[in-house]
Amino acid sequence: MSSKLFLSVLGGLLVSQAAALPAPQGLDFDAIFDLPPAPTPTIAVGVLSQAVEVNTQAALSSVVAAVATEVAASAVPSAVSDKVKRYPQGVCPTQPAGSGPLTTSPADTPSAFLANPAYSQAALGATVPPGYTQVYSNLNASTSTVGFETIQ
Repeated sequence: MSSKLFLSVLGGLLVSQAAALPAPQGLDFDAIFDLPPAPTPTIAVGVLSQAVEVNTQAALSSVVAAVATEVAASAVPSAVSDKVKRYPQGVCPTQPAGSGPLTTSPADTPSAFLANPAYSQAALGATVPPGYTQVYSNLNASTSTVGFETIQ
């Protein structure tokens, strides 16, 4: 009797482990391996601005095609609406305050956030980690790149 119990428990464990295995992702590894290597970007140190050429005609054509496809797809009526109204019009629940300095005076607005001196003081007081070079600090800007490479 105990061997039957043992075998049933063992069988149950094996079935539960098989069900817990991740499902295959269906990735086309041959196509992935055939891709050319991604370009390695370099970041110029000490350059305050840089001119970047953009093919606006190609970018515009790409955006227009994508928008036209999206509009055409959304024009098809669906039987069930995927939009759910969670709160009455104009009523949203108050969100909790985040951590760090709060921007509440004169009001919690984007312009008051930008004018809050606590953030610029934090940026100016930050130290550059060893092995890195500070390129900019305390600017109302952002950078976008694929990656970073150390330039010696």
